[in-house]
Amino acid sequence: MFPYHDVREFISELDKQGQLKRISVEVDWNLELGAVMRKVLDTNGPAVMFENIKGYSSEFPFFSGTLGTYGRYALTLGLSPTVSVHEITKVYRQRVKTPIKPVLVDKKNAPCKENVLTGKEIDLFKFPTPLWHVRDGGRYIGTFHCVIAKDPDTGWVNVGIYRMVIHDKDHLGILFQPGRHAEAIYKKYEQRGQSMPIAISIGQDPINFIAAYGRFEAQVSEWDMAGALRTKPVELTKCETVDLEVPATAEIVIEGEVPPFERREEGPFGEYTGYYGGTRAPRPFVNVTCITHRNNPINTGLLEGKPIQENNILASVENTAAVEDLLMDRLNLGVKAVFDHPWSGVHGVMVSLKPRYPGHVQRIAHAIWGSEVGYHLDYIFAVDEDIDPTNLNEVLWAICTRCKPDRDIHIYRREQASSLWPCLRPDEREAGIGSRALIDATFPAEWPREWVPVVSDWLDFPEEIRKRVESRWQELGF
Repeated sequence: MFPYHDVREFISELDKQGQLKRISVEVDWNLELGAVMRKVLDTNGPAVMFENIKGYSSEFPFFSGTLGTYGRYALTLGLSPTVSVHEITKVYRQRVKTPIKPVLVDKKNAPCKENVLTGKEIDLFKFPTPLWHVRDGGRYIGTFHCVIAKDPDTGWVNVGIYRMVIHDKDHLGILFQPGRHAEAIYKKYEQRGQSMPIAISIGQDPINFIAAYGRFEAQVSEWDMAGALRTKPVELTKCETVDLEVPATAEIVIEGEVPPFERREEGPFGEYTGYYGGTRAPRPFVNVTCITHRNNPINTGLLEGKPIQENNILASVENTAAVEDLLMDRLNLGVKAVFDHPWSGVHGVMVSLKPRYPGHVQRIAHAIWGSEVGYHLDYIFAVDEDIDPTNLNEVLWAICTRCKPDRDIHIYRREQASSLWPCLRPDEREAGIGSRALIDATFPAEWPREWVPVVSDWLDFPEEIRKRVESRWQELGF
């Protein structure tokens, strides 16, 4: 079935793979749906289709858990759900090297235009939207979606993911983090005293969401990257009230404008870090000018919060692939393996290598932090090539036995940071200023061989002894 024409085909594939749970009994959008998904994610459960949301007809279902496991992420790329995370990132890296431009579909052939709502017909509450967490500042309809905006200077279209809350029937609150692409674009409109046209697509081939999350440089088209990942062009169609294009097979499309300098209270929200992020504060908002949707539209969303949840899996794959591409393909810095562990909450990455010279590890850290992907990676853990970066036990062992604190822990102050990083003070969050750390758990490159301690493990035994023990394993009673 890959590539998927829309989210409905992907859901069908999950059903075939035994990775979908349909819930037909009534579930309340007010916290109960979020609690169900918290339990599902904590038990490594399947994706979930809620078919009976309190206060809504069965014509308005809700789908969640799309990327809750590495296996389901693999399925979005058309891979077997049993492949390793290394194989997933390898395919990701290979595909994004060949961007494929989108194609334009006439409105009359675009399923997202089956229903067009304007004026008094606009009602964001028409679609079942959860109150995910107890302390959330409202019902967030924008959690598994694509936000589309155009640079007024270059015409470059950015597709990103920025949380969106329903203020009322025709207004959405939005969080633009300092340093992110949409914030830079919005500032250009504000400087002109103009409203920023915006479009939001909800319910689509999940590869669109994956590409929107990707840490691509400015002026790179996420639609081109989505085409690369799905090996086929994304089909776009023109909006009704703004000069933007959206996925033709999206379930729901929201069009509008973000006025300059006007603000409404937004936040907080249970975020990907595992904490509530973005305290309640005045933030930009969207004046909704049009909503289009398919018949029987499937609203989609993801529960954020304490790892491991969908955002953590998403970040793990994409950050790992991006750092590998940077260090191994583009710069050839002698790196063996990379892994952004989902429990890092996007803020840390492990790099395995054989240091070749003094300062090699620092050079790697600066290369990461100087790239687009380094925005969130506040911690870099460097380990020797005999350490598997996907094995936290081995990484912790290396840190506690090879890292000399006064020599190998490097602190860098007044660095750009995400405003959602929980350890920042409120004033630091507002300014987007934090710090970074390199924890070097490698033996120094300049040490002579005799200084490097010899590891005492299974591989230290002679090969003939290892083979003999393996051949006698059952005889020995194991």
